[in-house]
Amino acid sequence: MSFRIQRLNKLFMKEIDSIIHNELKDPNIKGFFTIVSVDTTPDLETSNIMISILEGDKIRIIEALTKAAGFIRHSLGKKIHIRKIPKLSFVLDETIEKANNINILLNKIKKELDE
Repeated sequence: MSFRIQRLNKLFMKEIDSIIHNELKDPNIKGFFTIVSVDTTPDLETSNIMISILEGDKIRIIEALTKAAGFIRHSLGKKIHIRKIPKLSFVLDETIEKANNINILLNKIKKELDE
């Protein structure tokens, strides 16, 4: 991945997070969630935004963000002055949940071994 794409990913993450939390008025986007990462293709065609949702209806939040992708992209274009703003795709990142489940299982095994 080029240095330019890495910089754009960081900038997109910061600005998209700001747009979601400050400009979107959709009541379906409520709960505790964060942008984990942004992965933009080298040709700036698409950006996959990985969202981790800790609290709230996961399906409803992802669907609402997907519906608002055009608005978010338009707002992003006003804030970042580059030739091409990529199409945005929101993807649920379940890494934290999986890590918590593994941690619970390991604690359970440790407890059973200690007995």
